[in-house]
Formats: sequence, C-alpha cells, structure tokens
Amino acid sequence: RFRMIPPILSFAGPELTAQERDFFREAQPAGFILFNRNVTGRQQIKRLTTELRNIVGRDRPPILIDHGGGRFQMLSRPPTGLHGRLMDGIGRNVNAEFEAFPPPSAFGALFARDARAGVRAAHLNARLIAAELFDCGITVNTAPSLDIAGPDSFAGLGDRAFGGEAGAVIALARGVMHGYRLEGLAPCLRHIPGLGRARTDNHGGAVVIDASLEALRETDFAPFKELADAPFALAAHAAYTAFDADRVATVSPDTIRKAIRGHCGFQGALISDAIEMAALTGPLLERALTLVKAGCDAALYCSGQLAEMQAIATGLPRMTPESAARFQAAELWGALTPMAGDRKAFRAERDRLLALN
Repeated sequence: RFRMIPPILSFAGPELTAQERDFFREAQPAGFILFNRNVTGRQQIKRLTTELRNIVGRDRPPILIDHGGGRFQMLSRPPTGLHGRLMDGIGRNVNAEFEAFPPPSAFGALFARDARAGVRAAHLNARLIAAELFDCGITVNTAPSLDIAGPDSFAGLGDRAFGGEAGAVIALARGVMHGYRLEGLAPCLRHIPGLGRARTDNHGGAVVIDASLEALRETDFAPFKELADAPFALAAHAAYTAFDADRVATVSPDTIRKAIRGHCGFQGALISDAIEMAALTGPLLERALTLVKAGCDAALYCSGQLAEMQAIATGLPRMTPESAARFQAAELWGALTPMAGDRKAFRAERDRLLALN
C-alpha cells in the first residue's frame, strides 16, 4: 500500500486506453476521479470501476465523483465547463439510467421551515445518492459542501450550499454523512476550511478571504470542526489572511497546520482542489509538489491528459507513511455491506417532505 503516489488522477473517456492501463498499473495513484466524460451507462461504469480496482490491486481505492445534486451530478449531466463541472439544465436528467437529485439548497430551505424534516429529507436523499454510486463501484462523493453561503458568495457556490447558518449546515451535513455511511459511500467535505466568503470563483484566479480568526472560528470553521471525523476533505484554493495572506490554503503549510488540522481539527485524508485551476500558478508538477510538501495528502488532477499525468507521476515522491495511513483509514470508513434500504420508500418520503417547501 505504501507504493502509492499522492495524486488522484482522471482519464479521457468512458473506456481506458491501453496506455492509460499501463500507466496506472505502474504509477499506483492514490485514487481516481470520474467525470461525465467517463460515463455512458450503469453497466459501463460498473465495468470501468472494477477495472480500476483490478489495475491498482486494491479492494477499495478511492474512486471519486462530484455528485451532490442540482447542477453537480456527474452521472447525468453533459459537460459544459471546466472539467465538465458546470452543468447545463438544472433538474434535467439527460441520462435516463441515473436519477436526478435535488440541490443541497432545497434541503436548507426545508430546514429553515422544519429542521427535523430538513435533516430527514437530506438523509434519505443521501442514501439514494450513495446507493446509486455504490452500485456503480464509486466509493467517494466529493460532497457535502460545508461552505456557508452569504450575500457576497461567488455565483458558482450557488445551490450546492445548504445555506447561510452554521447550525443548519452542521445538522444537514451530519444527516448526509450518516446516509452515505449506511450505504457504503465515503464523503469528501468541501471546501475546507470554508469558501463561503469568496466573492469570486477560484477556477478563474486567486481568491483572498480576509476575515478575522474570530469570525472564521465562529462561522466558516464551525461545520468542519463538528464533522472533523469525516474520512476525506477537499482543501480550498483560497488565501486566508488570518494565517497566510500570500498563499492559498492548499499550498500553505501555515493554513493547513493551523486552520485545517488545528482549528478545524480535521485528521482525515486531505485532498487538494483541482491543481489545474487558475488559483494556482506554475507547471502542474510544481503545483503538485508544493501542495504535498505543504501538507496535503494528495493532489487532485482532473483533466485526463495522459502526458500531464505522466509528468506529475514521474516527479512526485511516494506517499508518506502518515498520508498512506490516513488513506487506508479513509478507505474503510463506509459500510462494506450497505444497508440496502427500500429506495422507492426513501424517494417517496423525501419528495413528500420537500413538498413542504
């Protein structure tokens, strides 16, 4: 297991090429991330994830996907933006083999009216998402978002945030995590230590959050601190002036040590946001090396270009024993035998509760 290198990698299409197979077998990446370009149907994705496990020779390597609901559900949306992340047609399921799920904001709105109903609906929805992903061989969802939305939050945060109150975010996210766990799926919290104060999208450049430590501890950090036992978290490409005004969190040893590991108390596997994003500068290998040295356990690469992945893998050292241990623990987080509840009943109850909005 200690042969792993610290990037989580992607690939170009719905089937692996011979070159990709050979490369992944030799490189032994920490995990994989899937996008809608990798998905054509249920049986296809099952075959693909089985092949990925066989290639790396591990029973449960992290196989990630961004499938939180609304605009962000990779099994059922066409690519329209960077890495296919910005989805077109909210609520429109373009792949009939997969369900279209409500956005997180819908559960936040319900929580504001009836807290118990909001948590219950979010939990049921999470079980439905997790069961579908587990069926496909996917082991990690890059959700829930614990970012606290505000009036000045960047537009991209949108409906993937539960809302603007820390207590609601904590309660809803806890319900989601429990639902995932019952169905064998691991969550990956995003974007630690909190991106709700960002006014611009870090896909397009550097983001600076200049809130005081006191303000961050009272709001942004609170959900991460309460859910610090999560197996994975995705680190934010944002600079927090309370810790390091010059470097975004993913490449800042001070922010990772003091804010993420310290104030938030997160001890799970820490993954960077995508290294291709414009919030970082320099060659991709340099970016990956910098963030691993800063304290991220793994670098996330999403573009699926073989030559770029080869360059990253060649230049990165093997994963440290500490990072490997965190990954090993995270891989075992979800139930190995899902509860396999009554999905039809879950869906009906969720929809009945959401109708209260």
